[in-house]
Amino acid sequence: MSNAEYRLFMEAGGYEDERWWQTEAARAWLRGEGSSEGQRGNLRDVYQMLQDVPEENIRQAQVTPEQIDDLLEMKGWSQQMLESKLEEWFPGGEKYRQPEFWDDSQFNHPLQPVVGITWYEARAYCVWLAAQTGEDYCLPTEAEWEAAARGPKGRVYPWGKKYDAVRCNTFETHIRGTTPVGVFPDGRTPEGSADMSGNVWEWTSTIWGESLQEPEFAYPYDAADGREDPERTNVRRVLRGGSWRSNQDLARAAFRFNLHPSVRDSDLGFRVVAARRSPSCLDR
Repeated sequence: MSNAEYRLFMEAGGYEDERWWQTEAARAWLRGEGSSEGQRGNLRDVYQMLQDVPEENIRQAQVTPEQIDDLLEMKGWSQQMLESKLEEWFPGGEKYRQPEFWDDSQFNHPLQPVVGITWYEARAYCVWLAAQTGEDYCLPTEAEWEAAARGPKGRVYPWGKKYDAVRCNTFETHIRGTTPVGVFPDGRTPEGSADMSGNVWEWTSTIWGESLQEPEFAYPYDAADGREDPERTNVRRVLRGGSWRSNQDLARAAFRFNLHPSVRDSDLGFRVVAARRSPSCLDR
């Protein structure tokens, strides 16, 4: 979804109308109850991982020099320092009424993908869009997302077998920010879907589980095993596609990423699927 498309939801009072926020967890987030916990939990996970990574490995990571400095600084924090920073950066009770980075000129051109979007905001937009159009829109399941990216022959990337930096906006492309939707025409799938590798990570409806490292739900995919329960709380949700700051390995069509549904960042966005193509929309 682009900023221009998401703006319509905001201007229609999307953050003021609880009809679009269908689960209790979503309505609680809208009220500011626990709205910062996902952000805090995400950085706690990063902090814990850094403790087990040698400094040399961090310096060789495929990220910007600024990010390396930030990671090294965080690695050196005490637990008390970490919690102090989290309280400063993500105060409790915060009520959000627009995506993060909405006012940031690096990310808010109308044709750029909307970023700084939680899973709750993405789902609310889908419900609102369905009400405006009469179509049943929803987030894709991760299986639907992967099928669209890989196609019937199981492509490695949306365009084919080999990575190509001129076909997508990933870390190797060196753009260091989002690009307008569709500006990589050679990166489209043969079926016509744009930006399925790179630019922004895209939320899916699917549950990963509670643990960062170990998925509760793995493949083969089974939509009836509980992984598509929209009411389940305290679980991480699957994202797909990689982003402008992810490397080519993470941009593979089969790669699974996961985050807490209340995390907002400059490389998190979403796309929607319509029920006429996806009967499962009717069940979500």
